[in-house]
Amino acid sequence: MTDQTFKGVAYEGNIMPSTTSSEFQQELLEMTKRILQWLKPRGPGGFDFLSVNGKPVLIDPNVGRFTGAHPAKIFRSLYAPRMPFVCWKIEPNKNLGLLWDELNTKNIAFTLSSSRRTGVFPLCYLQGMWGMLIAFGRNKEELMRLRAQAEECL
Repeated sequence: MTDQTFKGVAYEGNIMPSTTSSEFQQELLEMTKRILQWLKPRGPGGFDFLSVNGKPVLIDPNVGRFTGAHPAKIFRSLYAPRMPFVCWKIEPNKNLGLLWDELNTKNIAFTLSSSRRTGVFPLCYLQGMWGMLIAFGRNKEELMRLRAQAEECL
């Protein structure tokens, strides 16, 4: 389960683990199980819920397609299992090599050769078009610090 983050009213990214209460998550999971049993969907997908008076309300069933959270969750499962993460959209105006050099200079680049499993990685980077960064940290505070440091590199 991830939480979506927004810039204004537009989707911006995701954070995992969810910051919702265990009661909210339990109710959401029970609803999801019932929906999955009824729909019997195939392929990738996900459900978007809102909190209305503290209760989960399904607003967007995304079945049979990848969602914005999938690339981050797949990358995490391959390279940083069980690590908390935050991913967010960026405007990739800088050359990717320069961005990577700056992340390394700040000692916040996520690399597979490092024994630590924290840092920032360009999940998608289409210069001048669209981009998304992902940060892995031990807790929400570290994630927010890494995000702020990465934003300084953009």
